[in-house]
Amino acid sequence: MGNEEIINKVMDKLTDISERLAVVETLLKERSTDTDAINNTLKSFGNRLGELEKHRNQVIGAKDVVTWLAMAAIAAWGVISK
Repeated sequence: MGNEEIINKVMDKLTDISERLAVVETLLKERSTDTDAINNTLKSFGNRLGELEKHRNQVIGAKDVVTWLAMAAIAAWGVISK
């Protein structure tokens, strides 16, 4: 086997490696794009969850006020009616 054959084999292997590396780079870019989309979706869900929790706390606070007012009205009615 001559030097030229060895060089040709090495060059063929390097070409093969280069082509495979290009495929891997493409796959990594696609994966990165998919990961970014998933992260954005998760952030959106996190924001929506935060808004829902805030709304729930407001509703619970409003229910507490209504409950307290009802109890105060019942107590006042009990005092007035005696």
